[in-house]
Amino acid sequence: MFFNNQAVFRQALQVALLYASVNVLSRAISRLINRIQFNKEI
Repeated sequence: MFFNNQAVFRQALQVALLYASVNVLSRAISRLINRIQFNKEI
């Protein structure tokens, strides 16, 4: 079995970037929802 280290590294990097972007996006969405709920209460 032969593994191409560069391909594995690139795939791991893509997964890490995807996870980071999803994390940032979910935090932004939750902050937006909190702001909308806060504006509705006023």
